[in-house]
Amino acid sequence: VRLGWGLMHKMPVLAYLYPDKSYTDMNCFTYNDAENNQRLTVMHTFVTDRNFNSDLRLPVNQKFEIGVNFRIGGVTADVVWFKEHLKNGYCTSQLAEPFSYRRYSPLISKGEQPELTDEGVMNDGELLPYTLNTTFATYLSPQNGIEQEKQGVEYTIGPIHSKTLRSSFYISGGYLDVCEKNTALSALHPQIEVNGKAYPYVGIYETGPSVANTQIWQQLNSRFQCVTQIPRIGLITSLTLQAVWMDKQQRGMESRFNNPVYTDSNNQKCLNPVYYIDGEGNQHPFTPDMATDECFADLVIRANTTTAFLKDSYKPYFLLNLRVTKEIGRHVSVAFCANNLLQSNPKRYRRSIQKYAVVNPDLYYGAEISIRF
Repeated sequence: VRLGWGLMHKMPVLAYLYPDKSYTDMNCFTYNDAENNQRLTVMHTFVTDRNFNSDLRLPVNQKFEIGVNFRIGGVTADVVWFKEHLKNGYCTSQLAEPFSYRRYSPLISKGEQPELTDEGVMNDGELLPYTLNTTFATYLSPQNGIEQEKQGVEYTIGPIHSKTLRSSFYISGGYLDVCEKNTALSALHPQIEVNGKAYPYVGIYETGPSVANTQIWQQLNSRFQCVTQIPRIGLITSLTLQAVWMDKQQRGMESRFNNPVYTDSNNQKCLNPVYYIDGEGNQHPFTPDMATDECFADLVIRANTTTAFLKDSYKPYFLLNLRVTKEIGRHVSVAFCANNLLQSNPKRYRRSIQKYAVVNPDLYYGAEISIRF
């Protein structure tokens, strides 16, 4: 019997601590007179300079496990139960910043000679009329938003020797239950226009572009392996059957702001933002009454299907892998492998999205040479 407990911290990579700059381009003016070879395009580039992500914290993963080893009739068995709890896990969420730019009136006539100066776009010595438009730059930023609880059982039985077949048999597998929640707030700017201008608000949500921020996985699997050795010709073959007996997934929504998913008159699942940001960068709370206000209704996220939170449950599926190794002398070995040997790619129906999903990877194979000195 063995027990284990520990804490694991993971340092962020440099790209998380020092993110790259983000660039957003907007067209200010375009003039194209091909007959007179006169062209001018003016762009406004907004740069989001985030030199240091000082709010990033170290994630903590607490692990506990208890294992038992025993032998029955010369066969060794190992069973382990484990539980993990991850807090402040890394994720990326979308942020938004407002900025303004000039949108100049277009020139229709041929033969014009517009030019860009320090004052702006000039034509015949006069500044072209313009309007000051406000829009938002959206960019991805690393955050501490993942909380994950994981527990399960893993087992290994073997080797079980067969002298007649010159083979050893191994049985392994496990049960895994994972619940993951993303608590990071994320921004979304509707890509629509109001009176010829960009939508004037950005919504801040407890999810990404979907209406879910939690996901549950449950899987029961087994692995049956047969290893055959023929020393006379230096050949080793390994045939492995992987079986997934149970595979379940389900998405959900858990709000920290008393902002649950609701169903509208069209039977669609909807989610309101927690806050919204205006063109000056001010943050305001989003109230339920705003969901029916035509000025703010486009901030409501709607799921593409009414079945978004249904549980997906797959029937059992299998995968067969083969590996053949040939020893050449004492120092060289050549191996050939083929995964998904029988090209088993069954389709399983996902009720949550009302579509079929293909399980198992495609057939792939390869070879390798090992040289030992």
